[in-house]
Amino acid sequence: MDPVARGEDESLWTHCTVAIERANLDSLGKFSLFENHKHSGGTCNMAKPIREGCHSITPYLMVRDAAQAIEFYKRAFGAQEIERMTFPGGNRVMHAEIKIGDSRIMLSDEFPGTGCSSPQSIGGTTCQLFLYVPDVDAPYQQAIAAGATSIMAAADMFWGDRYGKLSDPFGHQWGVATHKEDVSPEEMVGIFNR
Repeated sequence: MDPVARGEDESLWTHCTVAIERANLDSLGKFSLFENHKHSGGTCNMAKPIREGCHSITPYLMVRDAAQAIEFYKRAFGAQEIERMTFPGGNRVMHAEIKIGDSRIMLSDEFPGTGCSSPQSIGGTTCQLFLYVPDVDAPYQQAIAAGATSIMAAADMFWGDRYGKLSDPFGHQWGVATHKEDVSPEEMVGIFNR
């Protein structure tokens, strides 16, 4: 039963739930994160507006089979798993967080009926994750060995990066780069127009 319908404090509901709309929870079998939190003995405190370990913008990926994606990101990019919440039965990931370098990425299984579709379901992706690393060639090859597909081999680029582009097995594209040289916008235009 919805905590608000039981007379619980609306602000408590707002501050104790993970960023999943109540309508989505209802459509996914009335699983209440509030109940899960309350029964685990958790408490709710006001927190910083940007969570510890997060930046102002954090990518949230929808994937077909998030559990496999997490394992791929560990092998390909050395990701650390920060947290994982599954639906009852444990077969679908409701929310997970991984850390690559100093940045977090959130992800979950796709739920097409709620507008949360993976690149595989929509036939492509509209964005690219851009990963800076100390030496692009080794991580690029590591990602290929883990199952990524090369779109563009790592090469020196006019903007000062050594850069390569990959597609992961879940349809997301990754730019992997090492910054080698500071190039001004004017120099970039000149180099590009040669």
